[in-house]
Amino acid sequence: MDNRMYPDHIKPLDGLYGFAVSSSNNYQGTLFRLALQRHVRDSSLGDAWDIRRLREDLIKPFEDRAQEFLLFTSIRKIKIYHRTSRETVCTRTISSELTEEMTVAEFKTKVFDVIKCSQGQMAKTKTQHWHVVSTLTSCDLEVSQSLIKYRLRSPITLEIAARTDIKHDAKKERRPVFKFFSSLPLKSSHLPVHISAPFILSDDRRQVRLDNLDPAAANYNRWLLSTAVPPLYMFLLSDLLEHSHDNISWWPGSAREEDELSQLVTSSFYKNLKTSQQRVFLPSYKDEPTPLISADIVLFSTLNDNDPLNQVFRLLKPPLVLLSPQLVGRAHDAGLTKLTPAYLSDLIRRSSINTAAHLQFKELNRLLEFLGQDADNLLGLHLLPGTGK
Repeated sequence: MDNRMYPDHIKPLDGLYGFAVSSSNNYQGTLFRLALQRHVRDSSLGDAWDIRRLREDLIKPFEDRAQEFLLFTSIRKIKIYHRTSRETVCTRTISSELTEEMTVAEFKTKVFDVIKCSQGQMAKTKTQHWHVVSTLTSCDLEVSQSLIKYRLRSPITLEIAARTDIKHDAKKERRPVFKFFSSLPLKSSHLPVHISAPFILSDDRRQVRLDNLDPAAANYNRWLLSTAVPPLYMFLLSDLLEHSHDNISWWPGSAREEDELSQLVTSSFYKNLKTSQQRVFLPSYKDEPTPLISADIVLFSTLNDNDPLNQVFRLLKPPLVLLSPQLVGRAHDAGLTKLTPAYLSDLIRRSSINTAAHLQFKELNRLLEFLGQDADNLLGLHLLPGTGK
């Protein structure tokens, strides 16, 4: 705005946060001046806002989600001020502090804390821990040429952020809300991570286009979600294990329902899981477990701590990975091996351990119950106490 043409519009901002009407230099920031009313009455100007509505519908939601603006941008600190007739006071600060940064092949990892500090009599500090992975990729020449009007950057930057200071349980009614981003937050997803990609958006900049109004844009967005994102997601799960995190909380596909965008990511993830060389699985019963690839593990549904089968597995130490029944089903449908009575029977036969001699009655009984789903699995096994192999 030319301050010579509209001096009265910006005069109230003079002196705020380093802004000077008389300065000839560009102001490094953006100030919004909103025409508010102390008391809203019927107005011919349409929907009028008062200070209370501004605070409840605009300022407070931004304060609650301000940390999201630090995840995939170069912004490192956000300060929120409250201005009275006498002074301007900083009421909250949200900042990020990098704790680790590394590169593995084409993938980059950043580990940082997001610190939220409130000021005043009720001053308190909350810290979130974030694990963010990123990569650069390029789309097919044919695709990029069909999207020249959108001026897409190349190479494309993809990022995924996992919050590591909380555990996610799909069974809980209130689970953390994660979103799709195009650097800044867009719509909520049914994935346990944030995903940022240079999506082509609707005119209101809020929706990822998958409609038929522009097939080229929809196909590009589908390519991002189903082809570009899944390899980075698999690296995230592998990298979380390398940083001593149990990665089960961040597996896709555990939500009760899925939106279209989340479904594109999840379906492609499991479709490519069997052939992936990323070490995304941590065996549950090894003394010193090391991450394994899909071809080297066996899946089984999570057991209760007091299930007698736990002792059987501790004794035999199979490369067994425990996941929720829903995730086991998805992975098994994608071609991964699931624990069956036949597999366990063969494992006992090949083991040098006298299984029966090391099990108590309830453990042996539970083992026989599991194997007995097919009587052929019991033939030739020496599972009576006191017998050898």
